[in-house]
Amino acid sequence: MQLVASDTIYQGLNDLYPYIFNYYVASYVFWVFLHYTTSHLYSYYCANWSFYGFTLFPLNAITPWCKGMTWIMHKGTHIMEDLFLIIGTYFAMIFVKYIKFKN
Repeated sequence: MQLVASDTIYQGLNDLYPYIFNYYVASYVFWVFLHYTTSHLYSYYCANWSFYGFTLFPLNAITPWCKGMTWIMHKGTHIMEDLFLIIGTYFAMIFVKYIKFKN
């Protein structure tokens, strides 16, 4: 049986599926965890729900750790959006294999 170039490409993509799937799912779970944890830490340490937290918020908000937590929350949101698109595309590629097209 002669191997066609498109079969080789298809086989190469099939070999990459487990790696791509595991990498992006792990990244997505990592950023969800970071975003969730940082959001709670920010509300506890930087924007405390008390009179003391309200009066000191302008000073707390500009500290390096609060700015860092803000960056993680915003960056995590963008990365989760991008990873959702990538994972959705991955599943769409899998489901397309099961659709029968008329020739």
